[in-house]
Amino acid sequence: MDQVADIIRRLMTKNYDLGEVKRIREVSGGYCNTSHAVWMVNGDQNNQYLLRLYNPGTAQNEILFENALLNHLKSNGFTQAPAAIECRNNETLVQTPPPEGHRGTD
Repeated sequence: MDQVADIIRRLMTKNYDLGEVKRIREVSGGYCNTSHAVWMVNGDQNNQYLLRLYNPGTAQNEILFENALLNHLKSNGFTQAPAAIECRNNETLVQTPPPEGHRGTD
């Protein structure tokens, strides 16, 4: 998890204006993808986010469709859907090499 946590810290710092990463924990579940709860502090605000590392074989258009669908649901009052947060470059997807041992790389 240390290698993955380092990658997540760098990814969050480089691509988002959400504050400082304070804690990272892998969330159980998922077959190919891995999800991580990421706690961030921005000024006096503490926020928790969910970061998903997709299987390297997942097509980019599938990920972008999922993100667009989540944002559409959220913007139309479906409160159970999480929003995909845009990066500094206004995209909802950050591409990075998968961590060693990530599901789907074997």
